[in-house]
Amino acid sequence: MQATAQINSKSYTNTLANLFFKFFALNFNNRPSLKKYLKGDDGWLNFTFGIKTESGSMEQAMRFENGKVMVLKNIPSQMDAQLIFADENAVKEAATKPPNRLMLALMENRIVMHGNLGYLQLINFYLSLLLKQIHVAKLKKETKMENRDYNASAAAKNSIDSRKLRQIKAASIDPGIRCLPEPYLSEYSLHDFPRLKDFLDIHLKTRPAICHERADILTRWYRENGFETDK
Repeated sequence: MQATAQINSKSYTNTLANLFFKFFALNFNNRPSLKKYLKGDDGWLNFTFGIKTESGSMEQAMRFENGKVMVLKNIPSQMDAQLIFADENAVKEAATKPPNRLMLALMENRIVMHGNLGYLQLINFYLSLLLKQIHVAKLKKETKMENRDYNASAAAKNSIDSRKLRQIKAASIDPGIRCLPEPYLSEYSLHDFPRLKDFLDIHLKTRPAICHERADILTRWYRENGFETDK
């Protein structure tokens, strides 16, 4: 009786989530272009991932094991990574909104992450491989709806003009100041100090160089010496 009640408490969203997990597993098990990503330099990536709502109306899990993706009938109590949704509306939003909108849900605690963050990022990567065209279409639709066509030159000029600050002036001279006619030197601006202005321009406009070797070096070091535990 208790098992029957538990099954009946699951919602229609739970059925849809189960079908999507099966669709995910079918593609990664049978498409070589996707299956190759289930394996890393150290062998097959084995872990368990699941999703559920706080009320328990939706709960699904799948296991990655030795190159196979399996949708689990019995939900394990402990998983390597899990996403917990505040309610079913949060689940629907995750399924229909562009990927960049999910960050807002995370910031608002409508989606909570549990477990190893690396596996959650891996799942996100797998979803991008499987649903690339759908994600691109959603982003294009969002861009079109936001109507981003505008005059860039006029917008830049208005932005600069709106940020011009008035020079701060002091009505009286502080008794601790002896050599300056005014403590704030309001008659001067940044343009009166070209060398300092150049330094500021470099700081704000020059992009830092990213070392592409750093990630590879760190990964190799952790493989040799251990990451979560020392070898």
